[in-house]
Amino acid sequence: MGMRLNHVPAGDAGGGTSGSGPVLASSSSEKLAAANAIDFTIKGATGNAGKFADVDTDAVVKAFAAGDGDGWLTSTAVKKAHSTWVDQSSNLVAMLTSDANALRQNSGTLYTGDVETASGVGKRSALDLISPQSDH
Repeated sequence: MGMRLNHVPAGDAGGGTSGSGPVLASSSSEKLAAANAIDFTIKGATGNAGKFADVDTDAVVKAFAAGDGDGWLTSTAVKKAHSTWVDQSSNLVAMLTSDANALRQNSGTLYTGDVETASGVGKRSALDLISPQSDH
């Protein structure tokens, strides 16, 4: 059976951390490992996939282009489609770079947020300084 995107796989009720689904990387070491996987595996494979069709596409563009200036529309269309492919794969690599950088910075951000929240708990406000009225 092929991939289906409109259902929940058998044995997985969705949500939570139970089951065999992926687990959120929350420790600094897990985030660093995820960032390294993006940088050293996924980005490289994505870049290679983006370049994979270059030679074949150039051959198609040349084959459908005429030397006398009256080429087929297919040549121009394939060239334009390939240009779009190059732009999209470049954008994807840039997005992966951004995600990897965010993973590297995120562990410190969460820790800092926790420390800031903890330091604000229990502080006295200006209203605490107003003396309570007596109940005479």
